[in-house]
This record gives sequence, structure tokens and C-alpha cells, in this order.
Amino acid sequence: MPRICVMESVRELGEGFPVELWRDDDSGRLVVRPYNERHNGSVDIDFMDIISWCQRGPPEIGDLNGAFQQYGFSDGNAGH
Repeated sequence: MPRICVMESVRELGEGFPVELWRDDDSGRLVVRPYNERHNGSVDIDFMDIISWCQRGPPEIGDLNGAFQQYGFSDGNAGH
């Protein structure tokens, strides 16, 4: 699985390790890979699944822009 890039300014929350973007060899889908456990562990998350989920929003909240505004991110982009 080839790495595409390190996602600058995106960090694993607990330890602050970098997050990388990869392309899965079998499916061709984009994969977000955050590292943890002192860089000894990682998990692969399907990037398009994240995007799709963000577009729908969580059932409890619905539209994520409304949720961002509720928590003080008035521009709707999670404060970035």
C-alpha cells in the first residue's frame, strides 16, 4: 500500500503522532492511517467512509455544520 502523503496539521489526539494518507492496493481506496502507541501501532480508516459519514452527520446531531456552530465553530469547519 503506497503512502501518498503525511497530512500536515492532522495529528493523532493522544500522543500527537502524524497521520498519513495511503492508497489501498486491493481496492484503490484512500486510507487514513493515524499512528499511536509510541509509533508502534496504527489503524487504517477508509477516507471515503469518513467523508460520507460527515456528509450525513451523526443520527443524534444530523447536520455537522449545526453541530460545529453549537460547539463554537461558527464557520462550520471545526475551527480550522
